[in-house]
Amino acid sequence: MKAKYRAALLCILIAVVLPPLVDWKIHREIQNHLKVKISGDFFPALLNPSYALRNVRFEWPDKIRLFSGNLEIEYNPLAVLEIRPLVVHVTGENLQVQLLGRWAEAQGVGKTFIKKLDAKFRIDSRGLREVYLLKIDSPAFQFHIKESEILNGKPYLPAKSLGEAA
Repeated sequence: MKAKYRAALLCILIAVVLPPLVDWKIHREIQNHLKVKISGDFFPALLNPSYALRNVRFEWPDKIRLFSGNLEIEYNPLAVLEIRPLVVHVTGENLQVQLLGRWAEAQGVGKTFIKKLDAKFRIDSRGLREVYLLKIDSPAFQFHIKESEILNGKPYLPAKSLGEAA
């Protein structure tokens, strides 16, 4: 009987400990692959392949600086096993940002407030590879690439058009 209790306890322990560890690994991979340092409060989800970042701050050189806000990050858990590419879905609201480099020039905006952000993209060791979805709602500008604009399962916007090396 003790073996059954031990097995049940082990299963519960794995179910409680493993998801936050996977969340942290994905969080580190995002930082390493995009070459950004993200600070803020990390809140893993227990039963969902996602985590939240509260009071988050980061700078992605020559692209964007986030001064404050909250983000939700979802991912495919098979990416941890390297069975699937790392596709990340980021959502956020009420973000204080500054667009940098070519992004600032393209939008004609520097510091701004983003009411809503919805982005889905693929990254690997070479950085940002493909953008599948990007919606930005800001009083200063609107930018939308909708999923309906993605043809044949291929991304509408290759990362090289965002200034990334191919």
